[in-house]
Amino acid sequence: MEARDGVEALAVADGSEKPVHMVVTDLIMPKLGGWNLAERLAVTRPEINIIYLSGYSEYSVTASADKPDGWRQSFIQKPFTMNALGEKIKEVLTSTV
Repeated sequence: MEARDGVEALAVADGSEKPVHMVVTDLIMPKLGGWNLAERLAVTRPEINIIYLSGYSEYSVTASADKPDGWRQSFIQKPFTMNALGEKIKEVLTSTV
């Protein structure tokens, strides 16, 4: 599933009958940024895994702080390779909370 911005991502997730195991989201997006998207998704999907993306390095520190119980989340700095993204996805999905 894909979405152009955070508002559309919420609509896609809410309209999905399938579980959403992971969201890969940019932190800076129109209408609704990645932090707020993740917070809103966690209300209905508290088990969700989040990978935040950003080209701004100052977000790498805060992306790993203050996560709700049960969340597995991580950060990957842009630009990145598809191999690096694949490794990050594996890391998040296999980590324990």
